[in-house]
Amino acid sequence: MAEPVGLRVGVLFFQDETDPLAKLGDLARVMPSEISTTYAIGTYGELADWLDRGLIDVAVVNPGLYSELDSTEWTYLGSGKIHDPSELRTVWLTRKGGPATIEAIRETEPEILAVHPHSVSGFINPVTALQRAGVTVTPDRIRFTHSHSGSLEALVSGEKPQIACVWEPTWKANPEPALVPIEVPGLNDVANPAMVVVGRRDSSGAERLKTLIQAGGVPDFVFDPNYRALIDSLPPRPLDWSAQALNRTDLNDLVLTLRHYNRTHPSPARLAVVLAGGGAKCSYQAGAVRALEEKLAQARKQFEDESLDIHLVVGTSGGAINALSVAMGLTASAEGYQDLRAAWLDLDQKEIVSPPFLVRLNMWLWFASVSGLAILFVTRRLGWGRARALLLTSLVGAVMALLPRLPVKLSSWLGASSELQHFWTWISFGIEGSGFVLLGAAAFWEGMCRIRERKGREFEPRLSVVRWLTFLVALLPVLQTWTILWHEEVISENRGLEAALLRNFGVLVDRQSGRAGGDKVEAASITELSRSVFDKKLLTRDLVITASPLPEPQKELPAEFYFFASPGGESPPRFGNRGISLEKHPEILFDAMLGSAAIYPLFPPRRVEGVPEPGDSVDLVDGSFAHRSPLEAAVQWDATHVLVVEASTQEQPERGKFLHNLGAAMTFLYDQAQLTDIRAEGETVLYTLYPSTPHIGLLDFSAPLIKGSLEKGYQEAAGAPSRGSQEGGVLHKVQGPPSFWSPTSGQGD
Repeated sequence: MAEPVGLRVGVLFFQDETDPLAKLGDLARVMPSEISTTYAIGTYGELADWLDRGLIDVAVVNPGLYSELDSTEWTYLGSGKIHDPSELRTVWLTRKGGPATIEAIRETEPEILAVHPHSVSGFINPVTALQRAGVTVTPDRIRFTHSHSGSLEALVSGEKPQIACVWEPTWKANPEPALVPIEVPGLNDVANPAMVVVGRRDSSGAERLKTLIQAGGVPDFVFDPNYRALIDSLPPRPLDWSAQALNRTDLNDLVLTLRHYNRTHPSPARLAVVLAGGGAKCSYQAGAVRALEEKLAQARKQFEDESLDIHLVVGTSGGAINALSVAMGLTASAEGYQDLRAAWLDLDQKEIVSPPFLVRLNMWLWFASVSGLAILFVTRRLGWGRARALLLTSLVGAVMALLPRLPVKLSSWLGASSELQHFWTWISFGIEGSGFVLLGAAAFWEGMCRIRERKGREFEPRLSVVRWLTFLVALLPVLQTWTILWHEEVISENRGLEAALLRNFGVLVDRQSGRAGGDKVEAASITELSRSVFDKKLLTRDLVITASPLPEPQKELPAEFYFFASPGGESPPRFGNRGISLEKHPEILFDAMLGSAAIYPLFPPRRVEGVPEPGDSVDLVDGSFAHRSPLEAAVQWDATHVLVVEASTQEQPERGKFLHNLGAAMTFLYDQAQLTDIRAEGETVLYTLYPSTPHIGLLDFSAPLIKGSLEKGYQEAAGAPSRGSQEGGVLHKVQGPPSFWSPTSGQGD
């Protein structure tokens, strides 16, 4: 008796099927019992990836994919039996009123909906026919839908001029009344070959299947010795794409991939959105996720599939702020997104960056010294006496004291210039206290003059004052450097960020509670605000916030913590000792967020009590140290598909001068710390969106810059294919592993 053979079969999903078994046909029903067979159904891109990585033993693919295979590794087992000649035909379609003739197609240059570059009936033959009819076709005009049914649905729901090439049986099975066929000369002069079964040459199970097909044991397939010659007679691919270009896609592909998965698997797809760290740059993510929410809402309505949604949100550092907002459902509605947008626009550099008192005091004295020298120079050149000099000093001091305290944000008047915004922030730190120093100096000067006058002596200290001020201008920067390097623990305190979070998330939590039918939320502290999120049951999606604990000699701490919550009661994630349940510790939600955003040592760590065990405490710092894009958390919580929205561009750091080389080296070392997430890339279907260059900076917290970043994120996510470049602004796709399941049990492996 032959030993049982395990056979992994991949099946191309070239059109939507209500019943996944229909895609397998008689292949699954006649497979010998001694062959233990599991199946994975995937798109063109997935099958190509699985074949290339050797993750399957047998594949049912189209002739285009077959023509690309290495014949030393893969062998022909059989091909589909043709029962009706129309099975080999293609039809071009457009909406009523659209470009329905070759002349109209030449004039309007509509978008071309095709299936995939490997599809013979959905790309190679029909596009070749268009070109032979005199239509100029360029890659930027083509959008791939990954299935014939997807092309039909995209054409029906589209608005701009479009045409689509579709397998004729798909069109006959779904005769959309809004569509009309287009006559294209020579469209079906070249036959579309049938589907083909291929197997690995070293697979004994594939050889047994080949014998079965040759003996006529699989009614849907025959062994055709002339099949390869038919493939070789096909026209060459009309346009070429690199592997990198094929992996550049858009949100339409993400939605269709999710829908395909739902139709071919016993359980629906679990989409995770992973939001990377990056400070102010993370505002880009809020706009991008809003575009995704709109696309998913449209798909749920169009396909009547409520599972097409975000199920898990993972965030770190600045991305943690967005992650909580998305998990609360703020981006799912126009009203909620406007509230989130207003919260981002309210953030200010001067509030987020809050230097310690000694650092501020040094800046006040230095700015006052520089201002004093300028005043003395002006008054001497103008020949002003003491009274005018004191008056000018008092006026300058009063203006400098009042300017940073005006009820309006002067940064909003400086436009979208990062340099101007940073310069104003630096200036404002100095002048906020230097004005009072000048007022005090003017009062002291006047007092000394009056005392001298009563004693009958003149007091004209200008020369000595100039010497002292010049000395201070030179000394204070040196003293400041010593203070920062050897006295202070951090450059900025966290109180500004905490106040901003309490103020803005207080509003967000209050309004979201109202939309959910709850009472008004009033929280006077971060702890109260954290509890209110759980008390009001405001989380609608699974949430993970990552942060790194500072090592302590007396404790064995993991490299990172995953703070998680599951409002839907999902099975616990496989985080081990790194997982901290926020539902068991609801009071630390915003502490975890502040710790994740603490860019140490620029900002101080955040002390969190009661973790990892009762009575313990840890100091949390920026989660980006371990996971800039915490993909691993999504994979370990059973995400089938992941969208990573980065906050930083793919632009490589400049090299040349020492400082440039130092920055490049730090970037390289930082990137190496992300290898855990890079290695997790092959474990799920992964989409990644990078901002295009140029992009705002880490600390560009000002309304004009944030506004531009929010709009940029929305536009690039919604229209990535037309607006992006290789440097960013487009979705990049990495295929995931096959999910095998058995037709007899209906269960996945």
